[in-house]
Amino acid sequence: MLMSEGMDEGDILKIFKEEILVTDTNLSLRERLVKKSAEVLGDVLEEWISGKITPVKQDSSKATYCWQKDISKENAEINWNEMEPEYVERLVRAMIPWPVAWFTLKNNTQRALVNKKIQIFDSEIVATDTKLIPGTLYTRNGMVLVSTKDTKKSVRILQFQIEGKNESNEKDFLNGIGKSLQENLLSV
Repeated sequence: MLMSEGMDEGDILKIFKEEILVTDTNLSLRERLVKKSAEVLGDVLEEWISGKITPVKQDSSKATYCWQKDISKENAEINWNEMEPEYVERLVRAMIPWPVAWFTLKNNTQRALVNKKIQIFDSEIVATDTKLIPGTLYTRNGMVLVSTKDTKKSVRILQFQIEGKNESNEKDFLNGIGKSLQENLLSV
């Protein structure tokens, strides 16, 4: 697009579409867009300079904005009581590489985890049948799960970091600090 006084309001020179994959994080999508931009920029500039492109005004009614304050540590906190499981899973992907989605364990049976912040780097939604309070961290069938407001869905945390510990995956967690938590429950 052409530069203008307003934020991202310049006339459009050419549009390229890029599919957002269900596995995309903020970082993976950004990397693809940078690569795509580098591939097409020379040709677009050449077409524009030679008069083959007519700039098109943007439809401001379709504009969306993301402000710096929207991407903050506070907005990366997961509220298990209010957020749908799909929203949580998307929040995890959106907050990679920074500030990383997180929650705090408030009560649990293992003192080492009390009041610890847990950052989630990778997650997925798993079909479950649980009556647990939303935000309960539990293990089942070798998976580390957090119950959600939807009793039929839990969020499986695949890659995460407990405050004061190294980044971990569920297998390493269950073989280490989480070994005594097998099939136990932790409240968040």
